[in-house]
Amino acid sequence: MKLRRSLALTAAVCALVAGAAACGSDDDPKDPGSPFQKDKSNSSSKPEEKQAESNGVTELSAKEIGDKSLETLKQATSMHMVGTADGAKLDLLLDNSGNCRGTMGLEGIEMEMLRKGESFWLKGDEGFWSMAVGKDADAAKAVVGDRYMLVPAGDEQYGDMVETCDLEKMTASMTEDSAETTYTKGEVTEVNGTPAIELNYKDTDGTGTIYVSTVGKPYPLKVDDKSSTQPAAIVFSDFDKPVDVQAPPDDKVLDVSVLEDMADEGTAA
Repeated sequence: MKLRRSLALTAAVCALVAGAAACGSDDDPKDPGSPFQKDKSNSSSKPEEKQAESNGVTELSAKEIGDKSLETLKQATSMHMVGTADGAKLDLLLDNSGNCRGTMGLEGIEMEMLRKGESFWLKGDEGFWSMAVGKDADAAKAVVGDRYMLVPAGDEQYGDMVETCDLEKMTASMTEDSAETTYTKGEVTEVNGTPAIELNYKDTDGTGTIYVSTVGKPYPLKVDDKSSTQPAAIVFSDFDKPVDVQAPPDDKVLDVSVLEDMADEGTAA
């Protein structure tokens, strides 16, 4: 079970881009302060009438539930994921058509991301600039202003972040399993109002619990990873729903190469 990898990648990406060491966070993904809170009324975490009928997973063995849940996740056409791990925060809406929007960050640092097809935009807050360029933060912020940075395809510095916004690669990293993974069935419960069954797992990296929906498609609704070295938590919702991303207007975009050139010249002015 490698569901923790998506959040571990987030922490690594944040540290890489911001030049920061990992730092603690007490944020709970059940109440992440998400920029998508306004969409909560339409969230798939809210049970619908048509979802009332059981999908039968409670009758399966623990391994069958685990396999079925991970396979269903890989087939998702879109999802909303919110999580925390190793001081990192991740909040993304993404689909299999190359659309993605959301935020990621560490304590005191936050980055907004947009992706539409092959185009990827990034906007950092004040904490991001302070960590990324240090003493030149004010000059960099003066150049960028309120604009997004357009990151070219194949950019080495931001490549991992772009991949985080790729649904196929994200779900592949989360569903990698191993022969050492064992499952045991837990209690029937609810996640944000949706009936679910607890599925406890153990592998060479640690232990944790997946909460699998018992109505509709057997998607994983929540994961609590109890690794002693890198505990993580992630909540899924809005499966198979459209993800709308609007490209920023041209006057709100700056090519990231402008800042890279300035860094090469040893100045941020």
